[in-house]
Amino acid sequence: MEGMIDNLIGAYESGRLSRRALVGVLAGLAFASSSAQAAAGGFEGNSLNHVNIASRDLEKSVEFYQRIFKLPVIMRAADTVQLGIGKGQHLSLQRSKGRTGMDHFAIGIDRFNAQTVIADLRARGAMPTGQGNLHVIDPDGVDVQLIGNQAA
Repeated sequence: MEGMIDNLIGAYESGRLSRRALVGVLAGLAFASSSAQAAAGGFEGNSLNHVNIASRDLEKSVEFYQRIFKLPVIMRAADTVQLGIGKGQHLSLQRSKGRTGMDHFAIGIDRFNAQTVIADLRARGAMPTGQGNLHVIDPDGVDVQLIGNQAA
Protein backbone atom coordinates (compact mmCIF):
# COMPACT_ATOMS: atom_id res chain seq x y z
CA MET A 1 0.00 0.00 0.00
CA GLU A 2 2.83 2.38 0.88
CA GLY A 3 4.44 1.85 -2.53
CA MET A 4 1.12 2.59 -4.28
CA ILE A 5 0.75 5.83 -2.33
CA ASP A 6 4.35 6.80 -3.15
CA ASN A 7 3.63 6.21 -6.86
CA LEU A 8 0.47 8.34 -6.67
CA ILE A 9 2.34 11.18 -4.96
CA GLY A 10 5.08 10.94 -7.57
CA ALA A 11 2.49 11.16 -10.34
CA TYR A 12 0.98 14.24 -8.64
CA GLU A 13 4.36 15.91 -8.16
CA SER A 14 5.30 15.33 -11.81
CA GLY A 15 1.98 16.80 -13.01
CA ARG A 16 0.58 13.51 -14.38
CA LEU A 17 -2.16 13.47 -11.72
CA SER A 18 -4.29 16.42 -10.60
CA ARG A 19 -4.73 17.30 -6.93
CA ARG A 20 -8.43 16.40 -7.18
CA ALA A 21 -7.63 12.99 -8.70
CA LEU A 22 -4.96 12.33 -6.03
CA VAL A 23 -7.36 13.16 -3.21
CA GLY A 24 -10.09 11.05 -4.82
CA VAL A 25 -7.88 7.99 -5.23
CA LEU A 26 -6.53 8.34 -1.68
CA ALA A 27 -10.11 8.57 -0.38
CA GLY A 28 -10.95 5.44 -2.34
CA LEU A 29 -7.98 3.61 -0.83
CA ALA A 30 -9.11 4.65 2.65
CA PHE A 31 -12.56 3.18 2.00
CA ALA A 32 -11.06 -0.01 0.58
CA SER A 33 -8.77 -0.59 3.56
CA SER A 34 -11.44 -0.25 6.22
CA SER A 35 -15.17 -0.77 6.02
CA ALA A 36 -17.41 2.28 6.15
CA GLN A 37 -18.89 3.04 9.55
CA ALA A 38 -22.59 2.33 9.85
CA ALA A 39 -24.99 5.02 10.92
CA ALA A 40 -27.45 4.01 13.62
CA GLY A 41 -29.81 1.50 12.00
CA GLY A 42 -30.44 1.11 8.30
CA PHE A 43 -27.92 0.19 5.64
CA GLU A 44 -24.16 -0.01 6.05
CA GLY A 45 -21.65 0.69 3.31
CA ASN A 46 -19.22 -2.22 3.49
CA SER A 47 -17.15 -2.26 0.32
CA LEU A 48 -15.63 -0.03 -2.29
CA ASN A 49 -17.30 -1.27 -5.47
CA HIS A 50 -15.48 0.89 -8.01
CA VAL A 51 -13.81 4.17 -8.81
CA ASN A 52 -14.72 5.84 -12.11
CA ILE A 53 -12.08 7.96 -13.85
CA ALA A 54 -12.81 10.21 -16.84
CA SER A 55 -9.99 10.11 -19.39
CA ARG A 56 -9.26 12.04 -22.60
CA ASP A 57 -7.26 9.11 -24.03
CA LEU A 58 -9.02 5.93 -22.95
CA GLU A 59 -6.55 3.49 -24.51
CA LYS A 60 -3.56 5.31 -23.01
CA SER A 61 -5.19 5.14 -19.56
CA VAL A 62 -6.03 1.45 -19.93
CA GLU A 63 -2.44 0.71 -20.98
CA PHE A 64 -1.10 2.66 -17.97
CA TYR A 65 -3.22 0.85 -15.35
CA GLN A 66 -2.51 -2.54 -16.92
CA ARG A 67 1.24 -1.93 -17.18
CA ILE A 68 1.71 -0.31 -13.76
CA PHE A 69 -0.81 -2.26 -11.64
CA LYS A 70 -1.35 -5.43 -13.75
CA LEU A 71 -5.15 -4.94 -13.74
CA PRO A 72 -7.05 -7.27 -16.11
CA VAL A 73 -9.80 -6.04 -18.43
CA ILE A 74 -13.12 -7.43 -17.17
CA MET A 75 -15.45 -5.43 -19.45
CA ARG A 76 -14.92 -3.35 -22.58
CA ALA A 77 -17.52 -1.15 -24.32
CA ALA A 78 -17.22 1.70 -26.81
CA ASP A 79 -16.39 4.41 -24.24
CA THR A 80 -15.79 2.44 -21.03
CA VAL A 81 -13.28 -0.16 -19.86
CA GLN A 82 -13.50 -1.86 -16.48
CA LEU A 83 -10.31 -3.22 -14.93
CA GLY A 84 -10.60 -5.79 -12.15
CA ILE A 85 -9.20 -5.16 -8.69
CA GLY A 86 -9.55 -7.99 -6.19
CA LYS A 87 -12.87 -9.78 -5.84
CA GLY A 88 -15.87 -7.75 -6.92
CA GLN A 89 -14.18 -4.36 -7.27
CA HIS A 90 -13.05 -2.57 -10.38
CA LEU A 91 -11.56 0.60 -11.78
CA SER A 92 -13.82 2.04 -14.45
CA LEU A 93 -12.17 4.20 -17.11
CA GLN A 94 -14.48 6.32 -19.24
CA ARG A 95 -13.75 8.41 -22.33
CA SER A 96 -14.38 12.10 -21.65
CA LYS A 97 -14.29 15.14 -23.90
CA GLY A 98 -14.66 17.46 -20.92
CA ARG A 99 -13.37 17.28 -17.37
CA THR A 100 -10.92 14.49 -16.54
CA GLY A 101 -9.91 12.80 -13.30
CA MET A 102 -12.01 11.01 -10.74
CA ASP A 103 -15.66 11.22 -11.76
CA HIS A 104 -17.11 9.27 -8.82
CA PHE A 105 -16.58 6.29 -6.57
CA ALA A 106 -19.15 3.71 -5.49
CA ILE A 107 -19.74 2.27 -2.04
CA GLY A 108 -21.25 -1.23 -2.04
CA ILE A 109 -24.16 -2.20 0.19
CA ASP A 110 -25.31 -5.75 1.00
CA ARG A 111 -29.00 -6.53 0.35
CA PHE A 112 -29.39 -3.21 -1.51
CA ASN A 113 -32.96 -1.91 -1.69
CA ALA A 114 -33.16 1.49 -3.39
CA GLN A 115 -36.27 2.72 -1.55
CA THR A 116 -34.90 1.75 1.88
CA VAL A 117 -31.51 3.31 1.12
CA ILE A 118 -33.19 6.52 -0.10
CA ALA A 119 -35.22 6.73 3.13
CA ASP A 120 -32.11 6.06 5.25
CA LEU A 121 -30.07 8.67 3.36
CA ARG A 122 -32.76 11.31 3.85
CA ALA A 123 -33.01 10.44 7.57
CA ARG A 124 -29.24 10.93 7.80
CA GLY A 125 -29.45 14.37 6.16
CA ALA A 126 -28.29 13.45 2.64
CA MET A 127 -30.20 14.31 -0.53
CA PRO A 128 -29.90 11.31 -2.89
CA THR A 129 -30.39 11.67 -6.62
CA GLY A 130 -31.35 8.99 -9.11
CA GLN A 131 -33.69 6.04 -8.82
CA GLY A 132 -32.01 2.61 -8.85
CA ASN A 133 -28.63 4.27 -9.49
CA LEU A 134 -28.26 6.42 -6.37
CA HIS A 135 -25.77 9.22 -5.83
CA VAL A 136 -25.02 11.71 -3.04
CA ILE A 137 -22.58 14.61 -3.12
CA ASP A 138 -20.15 14.98 -0.21
CA PRO A 139 -19.34 18.39 1.35
CA ASP A 140 -16.40 18.86 -1.05
CA GLY A 141 -18.49 18.12 -4.13
CA VAL A 142 -17.32 14.51 -4.62
CA ASP A 143 -19.93 12.27 -6.26
CA VAL A 144 -20.54 9.08 -4.23
CA GLN A 145 -22.60 6.33 -5.84
CA LEU A 146 -24.38 3.72 -3.72
CA ILE A 147 -24.64 0.30 -5.35
CA GLY A 148 -25.62 -3.21 -4.35
CA ASN A 149 -22.87 -5.73 -3.62
CA GLN A 150 -23.08 -8.82 -5.76
CA ALA A 151 -24.05 -11.89 -3.75
CA ALA A 152 -21.15 -14.30 -3.44
